[in-house]
Amino acid sequence: MSLDAFDALVRMTLAGSVAILVVLLARRFLRQRFGAFVAYVAWTLVPATLVAMLLPAPTRPVTVLAALVHVAPLQTVAATAAPSAFDWRLALFTAWLAGALLAAAWFVQQQRRYLRSLGRLQPREGTRIVQSSSEFAGPALVGAWRPRIVLPSDFDGRYDARERELILAHEHVHFARGDAWINALVAALRSLNWFNPLIHHAAARFRIDQELACDAAVVARFPEARRQYADAMLKVQLAGQPRQELRLPVGCRWPSDKTLKERILMLKQSRPTRARRIAGLALVALLGLGGTYAAWATQAAPSPHAAAASASGTQWAVHLDIANGGSTLSSSSDMQIIAREGEPTEVRYGTDDDRRRVVVTVTTADAGMADVQFELYRRDKLESKPRLRVRDGEPAQIKVGKDGGAASGFDGFDLHVTVRRASLERPTQRTAVEKMRGDTDASYGSMTPPHYPNDAIKNKVQGRVWIKATIGADGTVRVASVERVEPESAAALGDSAVEAVKSWKFNPAMSKGYPVEGDVLIPIDFDLDDHHAAVTPPQHDARPVLDALTVSPPEKH
Repeated sequence: MSLDAFDALVRMTLAGSVAILVVLLARRFLRQRFGAFVAYVAWTLVPATLVAMLLPAPTRPVTVLAALVHVAPLQTVAATAAPSAFDWRLALFTAWLAGALLAAAWFVQQQRRYLRSLGRLQPREGTRIVQSSSEFAGPALVGAWRPRIVLPSDFDGRYDARERELILAHEHVHFARGDAWINALVAALRSLNWFNPLIHHAAARFRIDQELACDAAVVARFPEARRQYADAMLKVQLAGQPRQELRLPVGCRWPSDKTLKERILMLKQSRPTRARRIAGLALVALLGLGGTYAAWATQAAPSPHAAAASASGTQWAVHLDIANGGSTLSSSSDMQIIAREGEPTEVRYGTDDDRRRVVVTVTTADAGMADVQFELYRRDKLESKPRLRVRDGEPAQIKVGKDGGAASGFDGFDLHVTVRRASLERPTQRTAVEKMRGDTDASYGSMTPPHYPNDAIKNKVQGRVWIKATIGADGTVRVASVERVEPESAAALGDSAVEAVKSWKFNPAMSKGYPVEGDVLIPIDFDLDDHHAAVTPPQHDARPVLDALTVSPPEKH
């Protein structure tokens, strides 16, 4: 899970950085042409881009379909993949998480330090305005959950009546726009992106645009008081110098004298017309829609070949000849996995001391090629994620592990792989209304291949076992039993089939978007002759029928 989160973090960092650069380049142009408020609104492009990266990728949901187990000969081998003993992504993800917690703690400490500097607070003129016992406190809007306007102890004596009115109007604009909440979100994004200097630089520029937009709103309300408003700004800066080193992550305070000149120059500008402001907002909206769509569309977008294959229901037959070495696992297994285009399919095998998993995802590449992505797990630990590009029907090899020489031999994963297109479409019993509602039947998840009983192999017993199973909303098997056996003389195969099904994990049925418990029929063919008959669902049976699994002995007899 952490590795997937790390990959998402990288994608969001890149997309967010591009969005920040776009806003940094556009903010002055937007402010000069359309006003300070439009430049302030342009910053919404950054969180909108991040949200777009969290939306589902432009592909259909991933589900796991059937697995088909049988014997198939393999003659040649091709490319090999190098082992990955250390996954650097996990280390980087751990470092990022630790840094995010430290950054959040640092912002909390800054907030507490500022609150302590306010001294004793007395309510004034309502619940949102309080007066500090310190002459250096405020004016400021403090807090996000219950924001309060904090005034210094000498507020009435330091400013005349007109200046006091303008200052309070400034703080009320911050309150009405929810700027304290927005600054809390900025602090959270800075904590999550503590490693990215660009977001810290952008946060400072964002605060400036926030103040300029607030100033513009005050001037629009009091256009005749530009001079008095500039005088109030200067008095605030002169009185607040001893407290400028204090920072307020969650709230709005009057910025330092470094921005005073820029704010006063903005007061001299005429206000853009209403039509120009609307045009500016429309431009920002268009830029935001284009940027967020571009960010969303870049998420694991499949190639045109893969998209077409997925839409047409292409399935791949992936033959795995597993020859593993090691002291606890020396046997080999032959299996063929039938998986739908782009959907991961998992196979489990090994012993209690050496549990192993292979997750395979196949997508269509160009010119008759297939991209095959593997995830190799040993004792529930990811060992490697090799990837191959192979031609349809040609064998290849993945070999990951250690070679101890003649003394101990090879210890690791040795997979001989061949992929071929398959066509195993299963008829659905869902109506058009149910499909629109998001209803789906249960489907295969992870499974361990059934065992072909030795006595059955010896006596040449083969046939089809129909298993009826109740799949819970969590994907586990509640009940599994033999529905019938074809022919009846193959009844000895039923126990092996039931035992295997009970250990499987399924994707539960969905009704109106929620997982629900449901019944399914599972046909399992025990076959000595590599002959796979088509699945014929029972007549007048409302239960969904899953794809057939074929079990063959590990060696031909």
